[in-house]
Amino acid sequence: MGKPEETGRNESLVWSSVALLVIGGLVLIRFESADAIRRLGLVFEIIGLVSVMLQVWDAERRHRIESLWKRLAAYLSNAALLFRAPPRHINMEAESGSFQLKGSDAKFEQGNVTPMDELGRILLLEQRVSALHEQLSQANKRIAAEAKSAMDAIDDLKSKLADAAKQTSDAIKGIETDHLGVTKFGLFWLLAGLILTTATPEIECFLRRFVW
Repeated sequence: MGKPEETGRNESLVWSSVALLVIGGLVLIRFESADAIRRLGLVFEIIGLVSVMLQVWDAERRHRIESLWKRLAAYLSNAALLFRAPPRHINMEAESGSFQLKGSDAKFEQGNVTPMDELGRILLLEQRVSALHEQLSQANKRIAAEAKSAMDAIDDLKSKLADAAKQTSDAIKGIETDHLGVTKFGLFWLLAGLILTTATPEIECFLRRFVW
């Protein structure tokens, strides 16, 4: 941006400040009360806050930075998905009963026992135990794979947040000096509004003694 435009913007901010001072003085002369001081301070605070917010949004737009609210919403959404683990179920049924594993809860129900020789019982039990070990092994593998996927997602999220922080830092460092006038304007009136709203009794006492 050229120097004449920068100078023109700064002059506009100066005249705007002068106009606000004149209007504020007229309001205080017309309405001689603490409420007038407090409300005028609130108006100045709003003007200053809006000016600063507009400057931040303009900097984000010029440097193509994703807004803070969008980044925060994306972070919360990803964090919620990481901690939402699906339930795991294992069901086994046999003639002598059934075994059910649901999440961290295990349940065994006794069934009807049919006559069989001792060797048949042992072989059947070994088969069921072997099948249970196999299913538990597969479940552990799935859990390990999902845990690794979650850790990878966390690492990716950390990387994206680090990149976003770097972009924000670079954008702050790269803001042109001709835009600092708007920021100073907003901070000045925000400070003026804070003084009027927090030191209202003292300001009222001063005005009643020397002005009103």
